[in-house]
Amino acid sequence: MQLFFDEGVRQPVRSLGITEDRVLLGELFAKDVSGLASAGVMKGAVESLHTFCTVDAKEPFQAVKDKVDLSPLCEIGEVDAIDSDLNTAVAQRVDLVVELIEQVKSWLDPLRDQNITNQKIKELREAGEPNGLREIISVYGRTRFFTYLKEWKVGGKFLKLIAQLKDTVDALEVTLSKMQGDLDKLKEEIQKTMDARQEAQAALEQAAKAVDLAEEKKAEIEAKVKELQEQGEQMRNEIAELEAQVAAAKKKFYAARNLLLEEHQKSVSLLQFWEEEDDSVEALRAETSQAQHRLLLLRNEAQRAERVYNNAAARLHDAQRQEDAKDSRRREALAAA
Repeated sequence: MQLFFDEGVRQPVRSLGITEDRVLLGELFAKDVSGLASAGVMKGAVESLHTFCTVDAKEPFQAVKDKVDLSPLCEIGEVDAIDSDLNTAVAQRVDLVVELIEQVKSWLDPLRDQNITNQKIKELREAGEPNGLREIISVYGRTRFFTYLKEWKVGGKFLKLIAQLKDTVDALEVTLSKMQGDLDKLKEEIQKTMDARQEAQAALEQAAKAVDLAEEKKAEIEAKVKELQEQGEQMRNEIAELEAQVAAAKKKFYAARNLLLEEHQKSVSLLQFWEEEDDSVEALRAETSQAQHRLLLLRNEAQRAERVYNNAAARLHDAQRQEDAKDSRRREALAAA
């Protein structure tokens, strides 16, 4: 949008010699127009006319007065009054032209009429305002389109939405991090249980090797050893499945987050976007709608990942409690044997 106004207005103005850093008025316009050479020539012409009327034409005009009265041709007034009046007229036009040139020159300033410093502009950008927003206010501030653009100012609703988006993403990041930490702890607990089960399995295998053990009892112990092996393999598979589900959910979450951030970056790159798009208002509104939709998807992915983790973790905890109870009974049976 700056490029549009620059090409349409500022460049032609600069081609006339009016620039941001050149003071033309002191060079081109006289402070006292009465001192100009042309002012002296004009005054001399008025004086000559006055002399002609009061001296040269007086007798000839009088000679033909009974036929035609030529005296109105010399009703010009006093020379000094005429000179002062004409000087004032030119001086007023100079002031008017200077004022108009100053107005034209003011349009070369992107921050025209805003009473804002470059340092303040920098602070506003650091606070989240899109680059170039303040520079287009003077030109487009009264357009219908600007009723949309103004919401990107600091304090406007769009930057508040972006802040909410950041808070949401940060909260979801914390949730995923906690979920990963809980998963690691769960794996440690399950590994301890599996280690204890392997010890019990080794004890049962050792008992099965006893030569004086009845065949029936030995078969029972071997069956329990096989059962422990199968249950251990099942638990390892469930852990692997849980890790895969959490990893898939995290992958979808980060993909949705990155896409959302990418769309946000497009929406705040105002200058590039406006130069490339024709239907800017509708397109920007569509971008905003898509971003809100992706934010919803982002939340859903994180919630889905959390549900997958909680369900799988609960299932593994239940299985662990059941196995602990079985292990306790097996140890009692082994001790009795």
